[in-house]
Order: sequence, then C-alpha cells, then structure tokens
Amino acid sequence: MKFYTYAKAVGNNILYRGYENGKQIISKVPFKPTLYIPSRNPNAEWKSLYDSKPLEPVVFDNIKAAKKYVDLYKDVQGMEIHGFQKYDYQYINNEFPDEFDYDLAQVNILTIDIEVVEALSEEGFPDIQLAEVPIVLISLHSTRNRKTLVLGIKEFITSEEDGFEYKYFPDEKSMLKYFIAYNKATNPDIWTGWNTSEFDIPYIVNRIMKLFGKEMVEKLSPFGIIREKMIEVRGREIQTYDIFGIIDLDYLKLYKKYGIRSAKESYTLDFIAQEELGEGKVDLPGNSFRDNYNNHFQLFVKYSAIDTVLVEKLERKMKLIELAFAMTYMYRCNVQDIYRTVVPWEVLIFNHLSKNKIAVPPRRDAIENDYDGGWVKEPKAGMYGWTMSVDFASLYPSVERQWNISPETFVASEYNLRPDDFLSNSEDSITAKARAIELGFTLTANGAMFRKDKAGFLPELMKYCMEGRKIAKKEMIKLEKEYEVTKNPALIPKISALNNKQTALKLAANACYGAIGNKGFHYYEYRIAEAITLSGQLSNIHLSIRLTLN
Repeated sequence: MKFYTYAKAVGNNILYRGYENGKQIISKVPFKPTLYIPSRNPNAEWKSLYDSKPLEPVVFDNIKAAKKYVDLYKDVQGMEIHGFQKYDYQYINNEFPDEFDYDLAQVNILTIDIEVVEALSEEGFPDIQLAEVPIVLISLHSTRNRKTLVLGIKEFITSEEDGFEYKYFPDEKSMLKYFIAYNKATNPDIWTGWNTSEFDIPYIVNRIMKLFGKEMVEKLSPFGIIREKMIEVRGREIQTYDIFGIIDLDYLKLYKKYGIRSAKESYTLDFIAQEELGEGKVDLPGNSFRDNYNNHFQLFVKYSAIDTVLVEKLERKMKLIELAFAMTYMYRCNVQDIYRTVVPWEVLIFNHLSKNKIAVPPRRDAIENDYDGGWVKEPKAGMYGWTMSVDFASLYPSVERQWNISPETFVASEYNLRPDDFLSNSEDSITAKARAIELGFTLTANGAMFRKDKAGFLPELMKYCMEGRKIAKKEMIKLEKEYEVTKNPALIPKISALNNKQTALKLAANACYGAIGNKGFHYYEYRIAEAITLSGQLSNIHLSIRLTLN
C-alpha cells in the first residue's frame, strides 16, 4: 500500500511525505515537469481542449526550466503553452494516476494545546506576534500511541486516574527544547487542535523565535522550512505560519466548514464539546488564568490536558479528519486545499483531462461581470393547513449535465435572454430555440448555447460525482445491514470509508459551481456561471407555476 500525505513544490524539488508498505517516507524528490506545445503531427497522442489540435509534450530538466520557458514565450503570439503549471499536482498525478487504497491508522496526528500565563501580573489575551508571555503548559495527544502527554514548568502531583503523563521542566526554554525534540522524533504528519491556526501554531513559532532564534524554529519542519503567512479572519489579518512538511488541520476550521449545518451560539471548545459530546472542559475555581495557574495548578493541568482529549473525542465521533482525507484523495490535491474553492476543482479537472490525453489549456481572457444567482419564491404571509416543501436534488450539477454545460462546449451567445423570456414565450426566445435546434446545440436560460456533439468535462465529472455517490451509498447501506446481523467489527472501518466517500462526492458536486463562478477559476467565464444559475431559476419558477396551477 502506497499513499501520500504531503507534496509541495519548492525550488526544483517536491517535498514529499507519505507511506509505503507501512513505512513513513520523507524525501525531497527532483521533479521534471511536462508542458505541451502545438505539434505538426496530426496523429499526436495529446490534444488541446478547445479545438482538439495536436500537441506534443516537452519534458523539462527541472521546475525552474519549465517556469523560464513559460516566461520566455508568454508574449509570443501563436505560441500557446498547454499543461497544468501547478507542479505539486503534476507530481501527485504522475505518482497516483488512479484511485488508491490508504490507511489513516498509519498517519501520525498530533493534537496540540498550549497555555500561556504571566505568573506575576494580570494579562489579557497575549499578543501573538510579540509572544512576550511565557508558555507554561503544552498538552499533546498522539494517534501513534493514543496517549496524552503534558509538558509543564511547575511541579505536578500525578495519579493513575488522571489519564495522562506529566513531564516537569525547570524552565520554559528546556520545555520548548523537549517539545522540538519530541516533534522531530515522532514526525507527526498533522498538527491539529482547537484554533491552532490562529493561536497555538503562530504563538509556538513566535515564542521559540524570541527565545532561540530562526534556526531552532526551523527544526519544527522535517524539511527545515517555515514561512510566515497572513490570513484574513473576520475582516482583519492574522499572522500564522506554514511549517513545511506538517499539515495544519485546525479542528475548529474543519468543524465550521464540514461539521455543522447551522450557526452556533459559540465556537469555544467547551461549548461545542457540550453540544456534540455532552461533556466539557474542567471547571476552574480561580478568577483568572493567573489565579488558577498560581493557586489551583492541579486543576489547571487537567484543564489543559482535557482540551486535546476533547478534540480527539470529537474526531472519533465526527470523523472530520477522515472526511478531509477522503476529499483530498478524491480530488488528489493536498489536504489543506480542501478549505479552498478553486484549487480542488482545477486539480480534479486536470486529472480527468490527463486520463483522456487532453492538456490543460492556457487561461483565456474573460470578462468579469456580475450575474444573478438563485431564485427564492416570495412567500405569501398567512396561516396554512397542509404545506409542501419542494427542492431539486443537486440542482446545479443536474443543470450542468442536462444542458452539457462546460467551457469547451460553450458557444458565444447570440441572444441575451432571461427566464421570463422563456416563461412568456417571447419572440427572442422562440428565435433562439429555433436557432439552437438548427445548430444542434442546447439553449440555456441566459441565451448561451452549448454543443451536444461531445460530452463536456464538467458534465462527465458531475456524472462521476453523482453516480459514484449512489454506488458508494448503496454499498454502505448493504454493509450496514450485514453488520446489524453479524456484528463483525471488521465492517466498521469499511462502512466509515464508504460514508466518507459518498459525502466527499456529494460535497465535490455541490462545490463545482462555487469554482465556476469564481473569477480566479482557470476556466472562468461569467456567461457559463450565469447559464447555470438562470437555468436553475427557470426550473424552479416553472415548477412553482405548475404546482400553483394544479
């Protein structure tokens, strides 16, 4: 069994992490990327997307040579360079062109929680960038040994009932040195925890930098590379870090994106744990962190340890990390890409086109424009008896399949139409329908037409998602019924894997339109996005009228 957990292009290398036959692999792999240029050979194996012209591959000695080549010809008219220029994903596609088996039990996940306290003065929330307040406790839970370890700089009286190991250090520096050594020795693939991206990770890095300098900080990365990055959170920029080789999989972010169906009153770990698990954090008797640290240290340590345990319990119940990997391997992207809208779908399209020997085309210049979104029927206030709720199953994916909507099947519109034109049977809509029939095209609600002589890659991928989900769900239900009869524990991970697969396929299908309508999408064309939304509107309005009449 071979699977990857991390692949990032840096310089001429791919920084790679994964597992092969149960062994953890960490390596720098020199990579020779491939791009495609027009070919005079009409029988060339590779074709262009939009016009099926022959292409020939050009394999470069290294990544920098490929980038230099692209830069050299970027303004040369008639010289189109095809191919996916995100080289991390070229490497993944080369190594893993098809679906593959993986075993998350082999992946080392480290849950982290830190406590910072100024013992001699009352402090508010510490400044993360300055990192002047000492780290007094570090709680760690590893999936490798299923044990919780707490590192601290005050004496703690342990007992067997605590359920964790405590390790005492005479000062913060020696504790942080041990943490760095522990991280290097155990080689975690993932750091997770509650709000780790915005607090724990940047604070740990900044505090080590302050006490020891850059060289010690870089020891956190298996590749010796750490880069600062700024992320926007609630309208303000937050500093965090990319520790190359370690996946930052903040469980709070995972929970917000994939774990809830409605907004929560609070997103503190205590509140969410109570909601999801029926248990919360340890109640502290003191009136401040400083008071609890100084005067109630026994409880304070347990308070810290339980944070990592609660995150691990949330994962056991919700399996969001399992879902993250199921989505990652379905797209064949990197794990942290699943928080993004555009990249996963660009990668999925690249993989699909590659199987069909079609190269990713150069990005076309596209007009940016606003367009109408979905339609919601205006409610009529009043008291009603029997009521009915109507909803299309996978409306936008179904629209894409029905009208064969895809960038390479798109035909520039001769008509500027709206759903009302079709509902009122306007003269323009009659003319447009006749023209579409004459040409053998589909006609969407904004007047855009799409070829029918070949299946577009978006409808093909929608079919893969929607029908693949049905198959996975059917197999899952079959195994669930078998488990009810046999109680065979070997079926549980198979059921879980199938559930994650069907959920991943559903989320991918629903996420496709988000990519199509994003101006950063490689294939962006607002008229295609509008064709989807207005055709969805037309379907909904038409159904509403028919239901009202009947």
